[in-house]
Amino acid sequence: GKAILKRIARRRVPPWVIDRPKKGFALPLLDFGGAALAARTRWALEGEDSPLRHMMTPAALAGFTAEFQRRGDGRATEDSAYRRMHRQWLIVLLALSVQRLGLT
Repeated sequence: GKAILKRIARRRVPPWVIDRPKKGFALPLLDFGGAALAARTRWALEGEDSPLRHMMTPAALAGFTAEFQRRGDGRATEDSAYRRMHRQWLIVLLALSVQRLGLT
């Protein structure tokens, strides 16, 4: 487990690094998003070869597409650019995973 790794690391790493509380991290979607993520999202939701076409109803796919095309004022938590890109990222990951696993 981690106890062994911590014991070994104590030989070279300061205690404040090893004993600090756990911290989460966020994907830098705003840096890596943009046109590439938008193109992949379009493929996942509208592409002829998208595996999601076999998993979701046309109404569900249209709903996701409309959500990503809509732009709010950004004041609501769910309306932030980061949240929107995070949802797009999840849709793309789902489509790519299903495609690679051959689940359709």
